[in-house]
Amino acid sequence: MPTIPASEIVTVNPNVLSAGGNSLILNGLLITTNPRVPIGTVASFPNQPAAASYFGAAAAEASDATNYFNGFDGSSQKPGSLLVAQFPDNSVPAYLRGGNASGLTLAQLQALSGSLTVTVDGVVRTAASRPLFRRRSMQRHRARPSSRLPSRRIARPLQVPSPRRS
Repeated sequence: MPTIPASEIVTVNPNVLSAGGNSLILNGLLITTNPRVPIGTVASFPNQPAAASYFGAAAAEASDATNYFNGFDGSSQKPGSLLVAQFPDNSVPAYLRGGNASGLTLAQLQALSGSLTVTVDGVVRTAASRPLFRRRSMQRHRARPSSRLPSRRIARPLQVPSPRRS
């Protein structure tokens, strides 16, 4: 059976590609058990001061960010950002997380009122309409709303596998 020469189908032009291109941006992922990062989200920090401001200067994550953003000795490129995600050691029940209210005055916090409706595991829970903040001073750093949702223990908390340690 006769064959068809490859030169009839393909033309080969010898050439060398020049070295070039843009350098890649280094983004690292830090897995933590710190509940400050909500489960299911990834927090991104452009530098060490941003990580220290979020976690607190004495936190292990702030120390890790210092090491990470310094890069390794002799490196020509430093990291672009640090990504941080929570991976809890144990089962975690559902929870509700609010926004930042640090810019509000005591009077503004006390003026907040309304009802709150949350659906957890298909069950609707409602807190009646009333003032949500009854503290008389800002001495306590954590605002604890006076309105409580009817509690019910969740029979099956979220099961999260333990991370492998090497």
